[in-house]
Amino acid sequence: MVLGLASLILTLFSFMRLLIIVQRLSVPRPAAYFDRTDLMNKYELPLTCYGECAPFLLYGKFALYFLFVLACNFDFLKKYASRLRISDEAQKELVEQAIKELKSQGWDDDAPSFYFIPAERVRECDTKSLPRMQTLRKDGHLTKIRIPLASAFHEPAFCGGGIMANILFVSHRWEDKSQPDVDGEQLKAIKAYLEAHTDIKWVWFDYSSMPQKVDGVDTRTPDDKAEFQLMLAAMADLYLTARVLILLDGSYASRFWPLTEAWCSMQTVTSNGLRPATEAESRYTIECIHTADETHDKEGLVQKVSKKTPEEMFEHLKKPDVIVTNAKDKETMLPKILEIDRHVIEMFRKQASPPASEHVIDAPMLKPETVGVAVSEKVADLILKRYAIGSCVYLKRSNGEETLAYVNAYDAEEDAEEALYTVEIETLGSGQTEKCHEKDLRAAGVFEGLISSARASLFASKADDSDLHHA
Repeated sequence: MVLGLASLILTLFSFMRLLIIVQRLSVPRPAAYFDRTDLMNKYELPLTCYGECAPFLLYGKFALYFLFVLACNFDFLKKYASRLRISDEAQKELVEQAIKELKSQGWDDDAPSFYFIPAERVRECDTKSLPRMQTLRKDGHLTKIRIPLASAFHEPAFCGGGIMANILFVSHRWEDKSQPDVDGEQLKAIKAYLEAHTDIKWVWFDYSSMPQKVDGVDTRTPDDKAEFQLMLAAMADLYLTARVLILLDGSYASRFWPLTEAWCSMQTVTSNGLRPATEAESRYTIECIHTADETHDKEGLVQKVSKKTPEEMFEHLKKPDVIVTNAKDKETMLPKILEIDRHVIEMFRKQASPPASEHVIDAPMLKPETVGVAVSEKVADLILKRYAIGSCVYLKRSNGEETLAYVNAYDAEEDAEEALYTVEIETLGSGQTEKCHEKDLRAAGVFEGLISSARASLFASKADDSDLHHA
């Protein structure tokens, strides 16, 4: 644009000189015409610089040449061309169209797809901080995994099984607008966590898992922006169910997104909505970095958000001293905080009665299974409990070993601190029953549980029919 403006000015300047020269062609020349430059300037080359101003003309030409070379740098042009060519409204329309196309191609709000870094790649990372998403994607170091939310809600990470078992989400504060990990302290903390938790296979870190701006310039394509918006809308669901590493620094508790993520990580999803997680249900780990300390910052964060209801968290987050880089994020996310209980209950309802033809689609390397189980209304009502009647579990014995079992009865209120179950050992109908606490049980898998629940319901109905015939 600058080069074009300079060219226009030079063209107008040359045109003016030409008009003046034509008018003076008929003017008589004095005898000393060829000996005096001031006469040349007056009669032949008007508006031309002579004498002391000549260096300025020379430097001006060099400046124009520099602009020309800069304009020919196509990488430079690529950064800014989209912003020059397309208005904000047009960009918005393109993104909305891209969102529609993604949904028509299989994006499901109930099973969103996220980009994950293989944990081994993070452990071996030899740069000061993790690269941005576009770099990792170009190098083939990202894997796109589809997360069925109903399964994630039924089998959150603290259960030790299910799709969330080997996934780590990182919650952190951006230390700079263009780089969240300026000194590499965050990467060091992530590596230390992964060394201590070898079972983690996938890592989600927003800078490396979502399309980013480059040095403050938005070079993302409409498809990138569409994916970014769709993933952002579903992010809270993952913080509600996955293992979360909180990288706590001195400013963490004053930022909107970190506080939201921390609160989600300290909650447990239930069929009645959210409630604060117990110690046995804990999914979060807090690592202090920079100036943060264990007593003031770590304990303060837990006390600040862990016990808050959605309504209390809404009031806290909307305060003006809770800072957010993009004010629109507050406008978009705050209403979702108030609706989060309803959303969680809806996810459990969907898990209780999945359509017979529903499938869980491609979660690379996580061995997805196909859901094709028609569940009766009776089983659907029962599955809303922590462990459904007839569901398949592992029972921890006194010698430390685990035995396969099936839930036979639920002997405590749902809001009791320690639920008491009666389980049937090894197979349904074996008659070998045992009472145990919820802490001694571990889910064998959501799909096995659904199948077992259906079988249990069938056996129960057959038993009822048998009693009627005997009567």
